[in-house]
Amino acid sequence: MPEALPNIRELIPHEPPLVLVDRLNVLNQEQVCGETTLAPGTLDDSGQGVPAAWSLEIVAQACAAIIGHEYRDRGYQGGRLIRAPRWDLAQTHLPTGQTLTIEATLEAASGLGIFLFNGRLLADGQALAEGQLTILAQ
Repeated sequence: MPEALPNIRELIPHEPPLVLVDRLNVLNQEQVCGETTLAPGTLDDSGQGVPAAWSLEIVAQACAAIIGHEYRDRGYQGGRLIRAPRWDLAQTHLPTGQTLTIEATLEAASGLGIFLFNGRLLADGQALAEGQLTILAQ
């Protein structure tokens, strides 16, 4: 029987209401897949949905979960987004009330605690945002 995945709150240094990942479905040394449903009125919702720039933070939290789970033995308890050299947005706002899928893959890690990921946020299989981000382990 597969081991149950931990709650995201055990893996990242965030507190509600800024924990933006609802659940993790896959979590290992190389990849993370999770879900989020942004409630109406969340994160400065203007009635058009959540500003798409928040997609970067959503995916970064999922990436930090890999660090907090797989690299805890090195003293890391999550990470902090330090760079997003490429982050493409397909629209200006994220939908609310709809389950969105978060996917990320670890591409490289340094002994200094710098992790490079490729990630994306999807709705119904279509990318809302995607790109590369760098997380500094904490």
